[in-house]
Amino acid sequence: MQATATRRTERGSARQALSPLLFDVAVPVGVYYLLTAVGVGDKLALVAGGIVPFARSVGSALRRGKADYLAIMMAALFVLSLILVAFTGSPKFMLVKESFGTALLGFWSLGSAWTARPMTFYTARPILTKGQPAALRCWDHLAETSTQFRAIQRRLATFWGLGLLADAVVRIAIVERYPVHTAAGLVPAAAVAIIVALCLLSGPLGGLRLQRLLAAELAARQPEGSLS
Repeated sequence: MQATATRRTERGSARQALSPLLFDVAVPVGVYYLLTAVGVGDKLALVAGGIVPFARSVGSALRRGKADYLAIMMAALFVLSLILVAFTGSPKFMLVKESFGTALLGFWSLGSAWTARPMTFYTARPILTKGQPAALRCWDHLAETSTQFRAIQRRLATFWGLGLLADAVVRIAIVERYPVHTAAGLVPAAAVAIIVALCLLSGPLGGLRLQRLLAAELAARQPEGSLS
């Protein structure tokens, strides 16, 4: 029963992590191909598709009522790509804009790997703790007291940094290699494939161990009434 519950938790965590990504990929691609099918130009169709993740990023920042740096960066990249398209006339900037953000995240993840709070400390926390106050306290406590917890975070931050940089390189290569109409579908497909692979490999590389460490810390605190 415990193993079944663990697998369900893992599947739920994976869905929580991947759902926004799939939404931000599927909707813009669908909008692009729908509009080009009825005669809309590449530039306008790409801009129209990009409005969806842009609106979600802005809405996420507004709902939280505080700075969401990732959402702000994605929104800024969208605006920058619009400016570049306006000046250059090339719709390819709309396709490579995510590569810039992905590369920045990759460098950030690598640079944060040896800090007290690597990037994965923040990205994995809402997924594994589900925002529960007791779990959040345990997560922060593990970061301060567990050398194993910190070592896993360093390994995962390095892994994700390298993976995100590879993702950026692949996207740019596709845009350079194929015409816009083909690249518009290949770029997000490649991005999803890489991110899904990174998520799946994160489990055996340390994600599952983080989950067990958190569960053990919660269980240790239960007699103290900290779960309430």
